Formats: sequence, structure tokens, C-alpha cells
Amino acid sequence: MLAAQEHEAANTQELAPSPVSEQTSSRWKAPLTTPYKLNTDAATSVRMTGLGMVFGDNVGDVLMAAGMRIDAALPALQAVAEAIRFGMSMLMKQATAPWRLKLIDSLALLKLLQRDNSERSFVQVLVDDILCYAQKFMRCRFLFASRICNKVVDSMAKSALSFEEIKIWMEESPTFANLDYDRQGRID
Repeated sequence: MLAAQEHEAANTQELAPSPVSEQTSSRWKAPLTTPYKLNTDAATSVRMTGLGMVFGDNVGDVLMAAGMRIDAALPALQAVAEAIRFGMSMLMKQATAPWRLKLIDSLALLKLLQRDNSERSFVQVLVDDILCYAQKFMRCRFLFASRICNKVVDSMAKSALSFEEIKIWMEESPTFANLDYDRQGRID
């Protein structure tokens, strides 16, 4: 019931109101001030990269989950950036509600998104795409969270390594994801 404890602890902590934050966290936090949260992650193997995204509300309900495989082993920073772009593009195509939070488990990528750093690379092109997507949402913040906060989406990304095509779950979560549910069917 670790996820239940994480959800309960998240509901007791407020997030800073700054537009971009480098806060660190060791537990998943529910979005308190807005109703929606997007988590993304990537997993790599020798020949491919799996991308995963989970979009949920402040009580832990999964509104959308998706995963896809890229038939190339991407460097870690590029894979994480691809996962964020994938998650944001899926929301643009499928969901109509605004959202605010995004968890990132890469401080190097967070620095690029904050425009603290800039580089001439393919990752920077992905960062520019992500920032363009972010402008289309009502509010968007990028927060750093340790990998332990992204267990569910990490499971999605690892499973996506075996997907032949993009898979999408609407208002449900995949059976293989590491989820603990309460009696109402919400993620604890």
C-alpha cells in the first residue's frame, strides 16, 4: 500500500506557486491546486525505447494512459524528452481539459525546459517542441521528481517496449501497471 501512503501524503502538501520549479520529491504528489497531472517516463533496451504517459486527476483517477515503442535505443536525456513530447501530444489529441503539472526525473532536462541551459542538439529541438505544446495548455509547470514517484508510468514505459503500436487507455489503466486501487477504483 505504498502508493496509498504516497497519495495521502501528497494531499497534505501544497506545491509552490512558481511557474517553473526545481523542487525535488521522493514520493508521488497529487495535484492540489489544479485538477490534472501528467506523468511521463521512458525505458530503453539495447535496440528500442518505450515511452509511457499517465494523465490523472487530484484524487488519483487515471483519465488516460498511453504507451508506444520507438525502434531505436535513444540516449537517456533524449528518451525522457521524447516521453514528455509524447505525453503532451497525446493530451492534445485526446483530452480537452486543461492541466498544470508535469513530473520530470531528469534535472538536466528540467534546466533545458527552464531555459537555464541551451544546447545545439536534437534534445533541444524536442525541448522547443515541448515548450510550444506547453503554451497551448491553460497552465503548465515542470517539476522535478525522483524516479520513485513515477512507478506507474515507469511500468508503462517498460511495457511499451513490447508494443507493436501506440496503445491508449481512456478512463482506465492497463492491467499490467503497478497500481493499488481503493474501493472506488481510484489509484491509491
